[in-house]
Amino acid sequence: MNTHCAQNTQIAESRQRRNFFRLPCQIPTKFRLLNKNENGQLISTGWYNCTIRDLSGGGVSLATKQDMNENDFVFISLRLDDENMFVVGEIRKKNNRPSDSHDYVYGIMFDDLSSGSQDKIVRFLIRHQKRRTTLAS
Repeated sequence: MNTHCAQNTQIAESRQRRNFFRLPCQIPTKFRLLNKNENGQLISTGWYNCTIRDLSGGGVSLATKQDMNENDFVFISLRLDDENMFVVGEIRKKNNRPSDSHDYVYGIMFDDLSSGSQDKIVRFLIRHQKRRTTLAS
């Protein structure tokens, strides 16, 4: 998978109001929508294509053609450099505005993310921020 993270984050950094730094990026990936059946068990749909538009230790901004609702849960395949991981998140915000070739942009907060998984994400963010700083020098 091709990972492209934006080179200029001064505007994004000045608007941070979250617990984690958000790294603007373009990471093509896939996700599954999770639903509860009548017994309360989680069931998943097939895989849908999406693009992660920004990433933090607490969640992602995800663009897709798939129409979903706030409070839905998703299972996201996440490739960070050479490492694959899977995360579950809850849709907290939905924007019906087109983005690139996508129809919807969702703000997703990770749900019950292990500290080990969160550490991997944060290390990825730090590596890419250091690369960006080096390139800007």
